[in-house]
Amino acid sequence: MLPGWFIYGNLIVFSLLIGSFINVCIYRLPLNRSIVFPSSHCTNCRSILKPADLVPVFSFLFFRGRCRYCRSGISWRYPLIEILTAVLIILNYHFFGFSLKFVVNTFISCLFIVVTFIDFDFQIIPDEITLGGLAAALLFQIGISVLAPELQEHFYSAGAVGAMLGALSGGGLLYLIAAVSRGGMGGGDVKLAAMLGALYGVKIIMIALFLSFIFGGLIGALLLLFRIKGRKDFIPFGPYICLGTLVTLFAGTDRLIDAYQVLPEMLGL
Repeated sequence: MLPGWFIYGNLIVFSLLIGSFINVCIYRLPLNRSIVFPSSHCTNCRSILKPADLVPVFSFLFFRGRCRYCRSGISWRYPLIEILTAVLIILNYHFFGFSLKFVVNTFISCLFIVVTFIDFDFQIIPDEITLGGLAAALLFQIGISVLAPELQEHFYSAGAVGAMLGALSGGGLLYLIAAVSRGGMGGGDVKLAAMLGALYGVKIIMIALFLSFIFGGLIGALLLLFRIKGRKDFIPFGPYICLGTLVTLFAGTDRLIDAYQVLPEMLGL
């Protein structure tokens, strides 16, 4: 058995490298640019970055947050996203170990980082993520249920029917809210919920959306209270869907349901 320090050390290195790639996706996807070509370059002077410039976190610290060719400032978000990626991947390993859940949930966690920052910056969630993810989630669940049903016990056993019901439940609920509110919910949010419902099934997506409304309401109220946002300002909902889903996956549906049932007693209601 490999020692813990070796596993975590390699996970951190791997995670930071993935985080560097996530930065590329966040920058290029909204601009409809390839995430593979051209090579990474400074957005100010266009100089092609060398391996020494691309070491996650450490290059930023070593060059003091500046491009070493033109000395223009580099956003602190780049190392932050790399560190955030490492934190989420370590959490996935902590909760799921090396398993099918770890692989899928790690991939989804990385997508969530991309979705969150793009939604904050541009108020969009790219169809490449949501529609592509919806198709992949349906195929994944159908493939497991038909070709390898023994794997269902190692993942969230929605199955083919459960995946379709999950997509309809998650996407349908937000579509209904969007229709009633006339624009209060974006199409990207609807497709993101459908994608997650297809992957995880009805139970998980419903609890995740319930939590997302709570998180969105609380954080939105704080943004208004501290005048970071105004009443007419757009507040993206995609990040809260991501947060609600992560909490649901890490805490577990049964534990969250139990906590919800005892909450009135704790509050004396």
